[in-house]
Amino acid sequence: MTLQNKKNSLKLLKLNSIWSLLNKYKQISILTAVFLCSVAVLLSFTSYLEQQTEGWMHELEIKDLSAQADTIAHTLEKLAIKPTPVSVNQFISGIGGNQDFRITVISDAGKVLADSWLGVSEVHTMETHADRPEVLSATLFKAGQSIRHSSTIDKELMYVAKRYEGDNFSGYIRIATPTSIFDKDLAILHDELMRIIFVVFVVFLGVNYYVYQHIKRERQLLGEQQKTLDCLNKQSENSELIQKFSQALTTCESRDELVGIISSMCGHLFGEHTFGALAVSPPSLDTIEVIATWGATWPGDERFQPRDCWGFRRGGVHLSKNHGMEISCNHLDIEDGDAVQCVLLQSQGVSLGALHIGANEETFNSSSFQNKIYTITEQLCLTISNLNLRVKLEQQAIRDPLTTLYNRRYLDDSFSRELTRAERKKSEMAVMMIDIDHFKVFNDTYGHDAGDYVIKKFGHLLASMVRGEDISCRYGGEEFTLVLNEIDQQSAAKRAQVLLEATRDLELQLHSQSLGQITISMGIAMYPQHGKTQSELIKAADEALYIAKEGGRNQFRVAGNQLVQKAKAA
Repeated sequence: MTLQNKKNSLKLLKLNSIWSLLNKYKQISILTAVFLCSVAVLLSFTSYLEQQTEGWMHELEIKDLSAQADTIAHTLEKLAIKPTPVSVNQFISGIGGNQDFRITVISDAGKVLADSWLGVSEVHTMETHADRPEVLSATLFKAGQSIRHSSTIDKELMYVAKRYEGDNFSGYIRIATPTSIFDKDLAILHDELMRIIFVVFVVFLGVNYYVYQHIKRERQLLGEQQKTLDCLNKQSENSELIQKFSQALTTCESRDELVGIISSMCGHLFGEHTFGALAVSPPSLDTIEVIATWGATWPGDERFQPRDCWGFRRGGVHLSKNHGMEISCNHLDIEDGDAVQCVLLQSQGVSLGALHIGANEETFNSSSFQNKIYTITEQLCLTISNLNLRVKLEQQAIRDPLTTLYNRRYLDDSFSRELTRAERKKSEMAVMMIDIDHFKVFNDTYGHDAGDYVIKKFGHLLASMVRGEDISCRYGGEEFTLVLNEIDQQSAAKRAQVLLEATRDLELQLHSQSLGQITISMGIAMYPQHGKTQSELIKAADEALYIAKEGGRNQFRVAGNQLVQKAKAA
């Protein structure tokens, strides 16, 4: 960078600094500017007024001196005084006692005949006044005036001379007065004007100050009104967002929908610069799982123990920071300047999870922000509680309470869907009907509690041996049904054989009493070979099960026209 560029940069920096300072003290700058402008205007007005007044006083003085000259000339004419030095001096001496005015009588030739401030001897020695400016003007225009220094009396005088031509007197009458008297009058007038202007200035300044204060109050009022309006608009926007959020949560029917709502709406609710996560807890409270996040990358663990979160420990709210006296949760890794507030979600004393909100530390000092958190967490508690209840009711509706397998109702609801899928994919599907052998004898021998225990153990075994896409259900009593998708007959037979062996290997012990060994019989029907509807496949599998039982139990049979016919013949 050249020296000139550096100088220009410094100048620009100074200008920016001055401009910033003016903006910072804008009101003081405006008041100062108004004050200086007012002073300048008043001083200019004072100078103009003095000039006009001085001119006006000059005119008045000239008129006064001219009137006196007229009076003296008229008197000389009426008294018929001879225009000789002696006669005129006697007349002038009689009226020249006023030292504020100097009266001079001059002949047509310019010779001084008499002077009220001089004696006769002094008048004789005076030179001709025909060349005096005021006399020259009077010669040409009948009247003339001038302001000049008189060498005779060594004073500055204002002269007014007039020419007269009468029967008894012909010549010039000149009246003069010291300018010092005029200056005294001007000084007195100046003092009076300055007093008036000072009063006007004080009044003007007071009015300006009042107007300034009034404008300032109006601006403050407008600013406060604008702040209030902005606050109301913000509250209205927040209320609308919270209302939309509440409506979305109210209509939420699954956890997936809840995840979508949290991810898409919480950033708008809490602010663009916030981040956070929703974590839910199972009834056992063994592991807390984060299911939804928003904002920046979530600075915490996806799964953590309840003891790692102080919100769970305290059973309420905890604010985590990475400095100071605040204790940070173990499952969080917070950056400098940020904080995370963990809010426990619970309903009727049952922990549902926690809402974690991250933002700048100062954000949490806002009462409106805390109120927003409280409102949202209350709505979340209600929604999660309702979803858990919905899931519980749905599980109760489709699950067998003893084995936790699907019940017959679920099988009826989902069978047509599985058939449609198999038809669309052109794949095979296996239906297995299973029955525990000699279960009535077992029940009568060991009691109903032992019977329920055996059913429960076998149900758990069945659930552990099926794939996620398969359906395992308790059909009724000691009967069970398996629906295996996308499997051929040979693979289904292998699966059946494995299940037979696993059942025989079950260890059954209730209240320290061994219940021995159980076996099962199974019937298998294949789609589409043995049927294309639910009733056809269930019936075919059931008939194969009947043949397996008739054949000695502890075995499986695959449905077939020949086997079914033999079973019917028997």
